[in-house]
Amino acid sequence: MLPKKIEPTRADVNGIIERTRSASAAELEFVLSNAAALRLTLGEKKQLIVDLTIQVAQARQSDGRREGPENVRRVRGVNHQP
Repeated sequence: MLPKKIEPTRADVNGIIERTRSASAAELEFVLSNAAALRLTLGEKKQLIVDLTIQVAQARQSDGRREGPENVRRVRGVNHQP
C-alpha cells in the first residue's frame, strides 16, 4: 500500500486555522514549507508554527523523553553547572 500523499489545500488550511480540522505534524510541515503558494498571512504562519511546536513537544512527552536540565546536559554534553 502506498503512503498517503500529503498536500493540504487552502481550504484544508482554513479548517486547520479555524480549528474545524485537525492536522498531523507532516501536514503542518508541508503547509509551512509551501506558505507562499498557499498564501498564508504572517499570523497564520505563526499560529501553525505554534501548533507544530506543541505537537512535537507532545510526541516527545509520549515517547518518555524529558527535557529537564539533567537530560539536556546529558544529551548535549554540557557539564557546566551554575
